[in-house]
Amino acid sequence: MHMENRVPAFAQQWRMKHVRAYRWVVFSTVTMGTFMVNLDSSIVTLAFPTFSRLYQAGPQRLQWVMIAYLLSITAVLPTVGFMADVYGRKRFFLWGIGIFTAGSALCAISSSLMFLDLSRIVQGLGASMIMGNVMSIVTITFPQGERGRPLGMIGSVVAAGTLIGPALGGVLIPLWGWRSIFAVNIPFGGLALLAGLWLLEPMVNGKSNASNSKGKRLDFLGAVLFAVAMAALITFVSNGTSWGWSSVVSMTLLVGSAAAFAVFIRHERKTDIPLIAFELFRIPDFTLGNVTNFVCYAVLMFPPFVTPLLLDAIHISTLHTGLLMAIQPIATIVISPFVGRLADRFNKALISTVGFLIVAFSLVLMSTIHMGSQTMWIAFAIASFGAGIAVFSSPNNVAVMESVPPTRTGLAGSLLALTRNFGKVTSITLAGLALTLELHGSEGSLQFVRAAHTAYLMASFLAGVGVIISGFRLFRRQASKPSFRNKTSRQV
Repeated sequence: MHMENRVPAFAQQWRMKHVRAYRWVVFSTVTMGTFMVNLDSSIVTLAFPTFSRLYQAGPQRLQWVMIAYLLSITAVLPTVGFMADVYGRKRFFLWGIGIFTAGSALCAISSSLMFLDLSRIVQGLGASMIMGNVMSIVTITFPQGERGRPLGMIGSVVAAGTLIGPALGGVLIPLWGWRSIFAVNIPFGGLALLAGLWLLEPMVNGKSNASNSKGKRLDFLGAVLFAVAMAALITFVSNGTSWGWSSVVSMTLLVGSAAAFAVFIRHERKTDIPLIAFELFRIPDFTLGNVTNFVCYAVLMFPPFVTPLLLDAIHISTLHTGLLMAIQPIATIVISPFVGRLADRFNKALISTVGFLIVAFSLVLMSTIHMGSQTMWIAFAIASFGAGIAVFSSPNNVAVMESVPPTRTGLAGSLLALTRNFGKVTSITLAGLALTLELHGSEGSLQFVRAAHTAYLMASFLAGVGVIISGFRLFRRQASKPSFRNKTSRQV
């Protein structure tokens, strides 16, 4: 018996006696990993000034500390989802915790930026195995009709990690140096690993206990093609502004990504066991849910990127800026669980569409912030944005995860995480591009206020597109779940 299947007798007995409580223990265990991943993604930015001084590196070099992490996460998410569906979600979640923790230790002992980049890649691989399993495990653990609240609370955990990261980094770095922001993951990782090992049930193909995986092999060529295509695309999007969108390097990456995606799709349609089951995209809730998820995260980073710069331009102090920026994740943390409950009872598409409307409305409000704006008005606009994100995300996650067969929840959760991460990259790029185009080299306060207004209006336009796409779900007939190819006796 594999080590990850050895659940102590006392844990088995307690689980059988307290079923409802056990579900929330599982939720707490797996979201500890989610918290770690998001804490690490936000806490590292606090160390950039230190890295700049220590290694004499500029912003373009430092951004690779973030890009390396993001690339390794996004490039392998479908592969992780496929393997978790086939070989066991508990197993891959535990491996993810272990690899992420080991990567954190390597980051903490890094002696150069190159070593740190490589260590961040290891972290990212572990993070992808965590992110690709959390929603799937939660979906399987909770019965239909009770999933909205826990899936909604995952958004709260993400926001909590994002909120606490900068504050924690601001305490750790002055006291114990930059290495401490990575070392802090080690005790959390050890705790999550032990809790998962003892308390999680083995989960394969949506069932407790291992099921037959004979004949279910990984499409290695497809995994490589997807990783190459996604890595090239993210690198192009992340660096297009600094390299030039029409430069030789940028165009080579774009063409290479397009070619790799074309070969990947052609290969997937011919292979017996595809890495990504394209039949899933015939499910309207799945397809529209992922598209709107991308659009949501393509606007998500506009306020965190633009607002601190805008508040500085209108002479809001750093302390007040920090307090105002904390309002967005707090609003998401507070509202997500309640919206999740509503998603179990009412039309998920309607709630998600209303959420996108709130997001679009809040971005229009932000575009009115000027030199004389009152603090309460700014706080209301920021809180509205956080609330809109929560109202959209919770029911959208539930709709996507419940639209697929239990055997495909690992892949579905991975694709949601993929669209989320790629949306964040796109959002930062678009926000930076909007500011750059409007500023034209001028950095005066009034000019920056106008540039910020342009960026917010661009984001509100994207949110409006999201409203339209999400609204399509309100006017379509309920489609049955499609059948899947089964050329090698694979259980689906």
